[in-house]
Amino acid sequence: TCPENHSQEDVKRIGGFHFQDGFINAHSIWDNNYRPACDDPRGMVRSHNGIWVDIYLTNTTPDLLGTSAYNAQIADGDSHPKVPFKFGGNGSTQYDNFTQFTANEVLAAFGKRLPTYSEFQIFALGSKTGHAVGSDPVKTKFDKDSRSMIGCEQVSGHMWQWLDGVWDRGDGSNGYNWYDANTNGKGQIFCTGDQSVGAPLAGGSWGHGSMVGSSCANFAIECWYFNGDIGSRGVCDHLNLS
Repeated sequence: TCPENHSQEDVKRIGGFHFQDGFINAHSIWDNNYRPACDDPRGMVRSHNGIWVDIYLTNTTPDLLGTSAYNAQIADGDSHPKVPFKFGGNGSTQYDNFTQFTANEVLAAFGKRLPTYSEFQIFALGSKTGHAVGSDPVKTKFDKDSRSMIGCEQVSGHMWQWLDGVWDRGDGSNGYNWYDANTNGKGQIFCTGDQSVGAPLAGGSWGHGSMVGSSCANFAIECWYFNGDIGSRGVCDHLNLS
């Protein structure tokens, strides 16, 4: 909310915290001198490795709710997010997929990025190893068994989450050609075929049972792949005022 006779455009947030499942998350407290580097600090917590992390999985309407909101439709390969206004969206146009390309683009519109595997392992610490919910969670929600030490919700056993980074599965010299990958129409990739560029996932989805946890990872997927059990979570750096 904002003061009477004002709008979100002519006021400035000067501090806040996230009230979560009946408690104030101490890792979410921020002000103008201690905060994430992105424009919107809502729904974020600071990790032990210094970065700020979205408490909730990315949703389908981040222009409306921000990228981290409770009880929001999770963006995944079945429920595609709307194109952000910053990148030409009009409030209704959706992406055709939720590949790593799409997840990266959506988060970048809000000054965030995908985490690395090493970053994920730290901010996901505390989630219960082997706890998988058994069915599609559909929306962002509270789950104390899938909550990390700093309060990231559904961090394991709910959805695979895209991580940053890609690697070449070819041998560096043979069979390379231009491949019309699913880059949302933004160019081709010179590689060895439709399974040649790996991209990491972490956390484990609802159906992976005992395998899920803070270091659970999947290195068998391509960056242009999308599926209903793959979502994302944004991170950003801490604001440096020096």
